Amino acid sequence: MPPRAAANGRGVYGAHSSSNGARASSSTNGAVNANGATKPPMDAVEHELLRRLLASPEWGAIRAALHARLNEAGWVDELYIRGTARTANSLTSVTVQDLLDHLGPHAHAAVPAHVKQEIMGMIRAFLDRQVAS
Repeated sequence: MPPRAAANGRGVYGAHSSSNGARASSSTNGAVNANGATKPPMDAVEHELLRRLLASPEWGAIRAALHARLNEAGWVDELYIRGTARTANSLTSVTVQDLLDHLGPHAHAAVPAHVKQEIMGMIRAFLDRQVAS
């Protein structure tokens, strides 16, 4: 099966992506992560590093690498199949939020370890360069 891309042009990383692929959030204080746990507030240094990462050309390369690795691993197709099965088996209409609630926990858990390591390595290298300069 060929890799799937989102038809809405926003990418496969979430329905709330901005034009540069960053996940939108209303606040950096007390946000809730994918597992439902509350994250500690982001301090000024973390916020600045995140801003630099999202503004850098490297962010596009990191996103492209993540998308390619997830496609290669079959992750995108697996979620597509799960989502399609979820909508086909429902007697009522399924909202986007229903799909996110259903697929979210599995999506995060199903990312292969080697993909996480590669992407985290790219982010660490960026952060190391930022801290060193």
